[in-house]
Amino acid sequence: MNYGLILLLLLATSISASAGIRLPNGDIADEGDDISKVYDAWGYPDMTVSSEKTCGRVIKKKQTYCSKRRSIWKRNGMYEMIQHDGNMIIKTRSTRSERKLKKAF
Repeated sequence: MNYGLILLLLLATSISASAGIRLPNGDIADEGDDISKVYDAWGYPDMTVSSEKTCGRVIKKKQTYCSKRRSIWKRNGMYEMIQHDGNMIIKTRSTRSERKLKKAF
């Protein structure tokens, strides 16, 4: 088995999980950004849910934030989830599974 290939795949997975969400205008909505950036590009969310408590370290602010508020947009068969505290994005994630919409990530 090629361990280098496995390591490369694991690294690519970890990078893509924290890369933010690409918007139609080419910008990236990332941790620490204002959620209005996403509202301007995609409009209002399809769902707003109360999720399990999710915490994330926002490197721009050098602080950890926690929230139970999540906005979800359904785009091209994927659920784009944004965990936010007030107007600040804490974490972003995409999934195809409707069961994972309220789980912590």
